Amino acid sequence: MQLINSFDKELKYKLYSNIRKVVHPSISKRNISNYKIVLNDKIVPIRVFYPEKISDLKNVIIYVHGISLVSGCGSNYSEICQKLAIKTKQLVIAIDYDENKYYLDILKDVSQCIMFVCDELIKEQIDFKNITLMGDSIGATIVLGVNKLSNYEFKKNILISPILSGNYFTDVNILKNDKVNLKLINSLKKYYTKSLKLKKDYNNELVFPLLGDGMINNNMLIITSGNDFLKSEAYTYSEHLKNTSLLEIPFVGHGFLKEMSLDVENMFFTGVLEFLTV
Repeated sequence: MQLINSFDKELKYKLYSNIRKVVHPSISKRNISNYKIVLNDKIVPIRVFYPEKISDLKNVIIYVHGISLVSGCGSNYSEICQKLAIKTKQLVIAIDYDENKYYLDILKDVSQCIMFVCDELIKEQIDFKNITLMGDSIGATIVLGVNKLSNYEFKKNILISPILSGNYFTDVNILKNDKVNLKLINSLKKYYTKSLKLKKDYNNELVFPLLGDGMINNNMLIITSGNDFLKSEAYTYSEHLKNTSLLEIPFVGHGFLKEMSLDVENMFFTGVLEFLTV
């Protein structure tokens, strides 16, 4: 069955498989990134991206992509995840959820899928401490929600430009010529207006984590960007956390992953690798 997916522009086929085959791929499985992998009919599909060396996969990044309307990275996530796998030398499993669902339904789908994947990875002798959760934009916010909903206490989390509050629903002080941030705020308003079913959802800390009293103290790296209007929220959030480091990448905006200069890429991956190897 052919389906359009969130990661790239081409149509992709479903492939029914399991985590054992993902962790222990044959040579022919190197093209597995071309498929939506269905592990179970009751959970959303995944996408799989391998590092150059696939003979001994011991470290895994589970990636939650952002909402394309907000991050601006739609159709680029395949390339982003493949580069992540190669640069970190880790297996990357990305959750291929349906962006058109209500936000809290997406969170439920992603959380269910991640817990299933973690269960199966552990069965394949992957040490849980070697599993990292990672997400960008609203995907990073979903990662925080998964931490609250999951039975697992994730040892490493990487949040890239997380959305942490809804303070931009009222008037915000953005210069009229700052078209990038004006577009970001308008996209956020449009997305949440469509994706939050009930008025009470706007007061839910699973949607906007800064509303919560109890911050997550799992080990985290928060990456923000110098030109992102929302970066101050990342600093505010990090101040409440014990085991968190924050990396600000200058001169880039919210969806910088889709197009990184060599300097930005080096700074980004240096920070990620330092965090992963501690």
